Amino acid sequence: MKVLFSGVNGYIGTHLLPLLIEKGHEIFCFVRNKKRFHEKNKFSDQLHIIEGDLLKAGSLANLPTDIDAAYYLAHSTGAIHEDFHHMENLCAHNFISILKNTSCQQLIFLSSLVNSDTGPALNLENRLKSSSIPHTILRTGPIIGTESTSVEIIRTLAKKAPVIITPQWFNNNCQPIALQNVLQYLEGVLGNKKTFNQQFDIGGPDILSYKQILLTYLQLAKLHRPVICAPVSATQLSAYWLFGLTDISLSSAKKLISSMKNGLVCADNRIREIVKVPLLSYDEALKQAIN
Repeated sequence: MKVLFSGVNGYIGTHLLPLLIEKGHEIFCFVRNKKRFHEKNKFSDQLHIIEGDLLKAGSLANLPTDIDAAYYLAHSTGAIHEDFHHMENLCAHNFISILKNTSCQQLIFLSSLVNSDTGPALNLENRLKSSSIPHTILRTGPIIGTESTSVEIIRTLAKKAPVIITPQWFNNNCQPIALQNVLQYLEGVLGNKKTFNQQFDIGGPDILSYKQILLTYLQLAKLHRPVICAPVSATQLSAYWLFGLTDISLSSAKKLISSMKNGLVCADNRIREIVKVPLLSYDEALKQAIN
């Protein structure tokens, strides 16, 4: 298949790209800077590279028209611009506008598990759904992989604090998923008509509290750190707590806390019957990520 790929330089993109190449797909990568991409990517000679800026609709004119499917992975939790959500929606709008002039039969988007009927994640999903192109949306909980945001936060907390004092929402449940399984789902839905015009929750086999996730890491890393949950759950205060103890930006901390404070558990597991993959347990995924 001819596949258009945006967000190829992101965490998921860099890991998904070699899998798609291995499966024999013809990949058209959309990047802001060709030179920088060539310098950093060892697969660049096996790809078609298209340069442009999703914020500028006029720069997208060189996209191919005969593509079969497109991955939209261009959103970022690391953005700090005050108009980030507006910019994110503009990028999505420009992307789907140009896709309407192609033969694209599927638009695939990786979103996050949601715990309400509103929010930035759902706004972006709705923007992508507004296209006439069949969409497939995968909503994921914490991703467990080498250098993933979730693992890096846990690693930093464990290393920096001799005693870890956490907010009350650390007792909330979530459903972590191995990076390997996220990639398998992303590849497995490609061209799969059973997934067209649908959204699916994807998660691993374990439902754990954030405290259990942290304690498991401490056990595997052989670190002895008391973990105390304080009777505090305020979003703003929790964001500053995370910002102060880790290396992520304050805006990213606020976004993460907003999603984590109510728990992130799959509402259903329909995807498991459509795309069958051997799910890794949290322990297995974490061992792979930290070894």
